[in-house]
Order: sequence, then C-alpha cells, then structure tokens
Amino acid sequence: MMSFNVAEQELYSQEQQPSIFAGLSFSEFGYSFVVFYSVLGAPLGLTVGNVGVGILLLLVLGVCFAEGGSGLASVFRQISWALASAVSYLVIQLLIHDESSSQLYVRNVGIWIPSLIVVQWLVGREQFLHRFAFVTIALGFAMLPYMNTYGGGGYQRFGLDNSVGFANPNDLGCWYGFCVLYLTLAGFSAKTTGTRVFCWIVGLACLYLVTLTLSRSPLIALAAALLVASRRLFKDSFPLLLLLGGLAYGAMLLGVFDTALKSYGLRASEETGRLRIWPMLIEKFMNAPLLGIGASHAGAVDAGGKFITPHNGFMLIGVSSGIVPLAFFVGHWIKAAKAALRAYVGNWSGSEFHLPLLVYALLVTNSGNQSFMAPWAIVCLALPISWYTIWQEESARRAQTYYLAPDSSD
Repeated sequence: MMSFNVAEQELYSQEQQPSIFAGLSFSEFGYSFVVFYSVLGAPLGLTVGNVGVGILLLLVLGVCFAEGGSGLASVFRQISWALASAVSYLVIQLLIHDESSSQLYVRNVGIWIPSLIVVQWLVGREQFLHRFAFVTIALGFAMLPYMNTYGGGGYQRFGLDNSVGFANPNDLGCWYGFCVLYLTLAGFSAKTTGTRVFCWIVGLACLYLVTLTLSRSPLIALAAALLVASRRLFKDSFPLLLLLGGLAYGAMLLGVFDTALKSYGLRASEETGRLRIWPMLIEKFMNAPLLGIGASHAGAVDAGGKFITPHNGFMLIGVSSGIVPLAFFVGHWIKAAKAALRAYVGNWSGSEFHLPLLVYALLVTNSGNQSFMAPWAIVCLALPISWYTIWQEESARRAQTYYLAPDSSD
C-alpha cells in the first residue's frame, strides 16, 4: 500500500501551474455575482424588488445541480455536519421558539445552507481559491467609496455605509484580514519576484485597511495563522522574509500606520464586553442545554443595562438553539481541522493555504456572531474538506487499480 506522502505527491504535484481559468464554470460566475450583489447591490441600486441573496443562491444552486447531477451527493456528504447544524437550528428556532423567519440570525442561517452547498461544489475545482480571492480583494477595494467613520473614546473607526454588506467595522476588518492572509501566502508561493512583490504590496494596503477598522480580532487571527504557516512557507525562505520585512518597514517609515497605532493604543484599554458576558451566556446555556433560549434572546445584559450579543459563533448557536446544533457545528469544524492537519503534516503540495486559512477563520469565529457565514469563511472550511475527499477517492481508485492489475510475472 502506498504511503500517504507518496500518494499525495502523485496526486497533487504538478510541474506546470494550471491556468487561473481552469475549472471555471457558470455556477462560479453565478456565485461571484451573488457575493457582489450581497455587498454592493444596494448602494449601486442593483437590487430588484424582493429578490434577495437567498433567492439568487437558490438559482445558482439549481445551476450546480444541472452541472453536477448525482455528483452533488459527495458534496452533501462533505458538509453533512454543517447542514445538520443549520437545519436543526432552524427547526428549533421556527417551531420551538416561534422566531420569525426574518429574524437576523434565522434569516442568515437560512442563507448559509445554499451557500455551503454551492461553495463545496465549487471549491474542489482547480484554481477556485485564487479566483475567489481575486473577487474578494476586488470587492474590498470597491467598498472604499462607502467608508464611514465611527467615533468614540478619542479615536475613529472605519466601517461602511449601512446599505453595504459587512458594514460593521469588525466584519469589514475580518474581510480585509482574509485578503491580507491570502496575499501573504500567495506571495510566498509565487513563481516570480514581480508577482511576489505585487502580492505583498497589495497585502500591506489591505493590512492598512484592517487597521483603519481598529478591529483587534483579525490582527490576532492573522498573527496566529502566519505562525502556523511558518513551518511550510517560511522554511528556507530567509531572503523572502527579508523582502517582506523590508516592505513592511518601509511602510512604517512612511508613517502609513502611525494614526492606526495611536488609535489602537487608545482602544487597548477599552473593554468590549465579551469577557463580562461570556460567563453569563455559559450559565444560560447550562440552564437550557437542550433547546437554548431563542435567537432573539441570545445575549446578556451587562452592568450598564446594555444588551450585548455573544460575539462568538459557537456561543450564538449553543445559547440560541442548544446542544444538538452546536454539536453538529463543532463536528463540521473538527472534520475541516482533521483534513487540514493531514495535509499540513503530510506536506501536501499545493495545500499550504489550508491550515492557516482555517486557523484564521476559527479565531475570527470565536470573536464574531456570524463570521462563520461570511463567504470567505465558508471557503476556508470547504477547502481542506474537499481536498481530503478528493485524495480519499483517488487513493481508493488507485488502490483498486493496483490490486486488480494482472501480475506481470505470470
């Protein structure tokens, strides 16, 4: 039987990089439009009546079924834990807690379901991650005309106009943080110095945009993700580290981050409320572990009388719907983590993005209510699961071919 490393190298090592357009399909065009529509549809006046993101996703899902047919059965198996979490969440909210389908979390979990299926169908295609990242980065810069400032505490945070998707400064910071991480990893993987420098310059611009939001979570998640990536990407790459460090140092000398650093210093002493309410939310979960307390009540009132939401995706699901959706949700993360770790330990060629992206998504999910439903986060979990599934299926096929092949010595 082939060792894991040998099998992987046979499956994924490529002498020539495939075209960026390899694997492009109508369903991917459709999904890219849905992401664009969800972010900039309203401010650009492109929304049509009651045609929302959910309806558009269902149309794209129909295209996926037309393209894949019975092949989508594998997709459903890959995301079975996540689908079970979402469906059980909705059943408990709508039938037990009598929540409205228009309630924010209920509506977004409903949209999350077709998003999961579509992305899992697309993510196994060649070069999908790079095309998706391009769309994400392009949208990140297209959002800039809609920037708004939020004052308080002697500093200003940048978010977006409320008509734009991901308007909250924290959500916006996480979006740009994903762009920074992808561009940093892509720079190390680039074949030419010009491409590498371009990736890192754009990455520094995105990092600057992260700092404008004064969101701390994406910076912490970025640091952890890059630390994880160091074993694969930074090994034997000292000259590249010097180049990246030089670009960052030049930005610092030019004063690019001066205002942001000062504002972060002012915000450092600000208490977000998470540490105060998380013990309260754990107590609420323990008091209603089976069915939770409902999406509208998923939060706690602090000492100042302010209702604060969980700011944690795991707590949001557990407190609002109980142990069953939470267990399925955790199972989905475990499945993605096992796949990403297998690729990381096995040193799979082309999988250097998997574990760092997953670590970033995990840490951000632990500090935001709905971060795990953002398009970039869905991709971060879908990627390692899809690759591992492909490896398993191809390994089984090759093993069958090996054992059924006639013995040449006969």
